[in-house]
Amino acid sequence: MNNTLLKDFCDNIERCNCDKIHMVPPKFLHAVIGMSDEIGEIMEILKRALYYGDKIDNMHLLEEYGDLMFYIMLDCMRIQQEWDTVDLFQVFDMVFLKNIEKLKIRYPEGFSEAKATECGRDREAERQAMLDPKNPDK
Repeated sequence: MNNTLLKDFCDNIERCNCDKIHMVPPKFLHAVIGMSDEIGEIMEILKRALYYGDKIDNMHLLEEYGDLMFYIMLDCMRIQQEWDTVDLFQVFDMVFLKNIEKLKIRYPEGFSEAKATECGRDREAERQAMLDPKNPDK
């Protein structure tokens, strides 16, 4: 790599806007970093099965899924506090209900590989299906 290329690369990095962290709710930050960490642990189980032939340890997976649910609930609690007009059960239900609505739009006749690809998706219709008609911000 020549010095000009490295300098241009570093100049682009320096222009990145990283000063908005104060605008991110701490619980959201904690939840997303936590979920990422737990997914990494689940990926390790997958890697060991794929490349080393290890048996999938379902008890270990259940433990990691529980950790993942902890972080999901942490952020559902943040959302409930932010919205203040719904209870925690309603927020948690929305996780599933909005996903079901999105999947009905994506796969109206059931799952298909063609619809699962990026080119076969109608992202706008999926987004519209997930909007709360009473409050488009939700």
